[in-house]
Amino acid sequence: MQHSLEDGIETKHIEFTKKEIQAYKTLLNLNTDDVPDLYIAKVWPSFELFKPFIHRKVLLKESNIRRIKKLKIDTKYKATLIHNYTKQIKQFRVHQFTLTISKEGEQYIEIKQIFIEQ
Repeated sequence: MQHSLEDGIETKHIEFTKKEIQAYKTLLNLNTDDVPDLYIAKVWPSFELFKPFIHRKVLLKESNIRRIKKLKIDTKYKATLIHNYTKQIKQFRVHQFTLTISKEGEQYIEIKQIFIEQ
């Protein structure tokens, strides 16, 4: 995966192979010809921007998925992860990230997630 990292923004090229999607669909007994939206969660840990959160105790508080187009199997896409903000609310730290997947300038899916850390 090729990638670039700016302050709070990281971009990389991704692809979902037929083999990995077939294994996921078999496990969950899904019948679809495209990449399931929830499978995209596997991409998050591959971003350097998100790696500091992997071993922390964070709770996923909210997840919003906006799918414009279905992701195709064995197709290359550009994935951009943005760390929108971190703010302190009482004893909690709240982090918001947005993951956008696009191809040739056309957006396919956007996932916004809010994590809470104590």
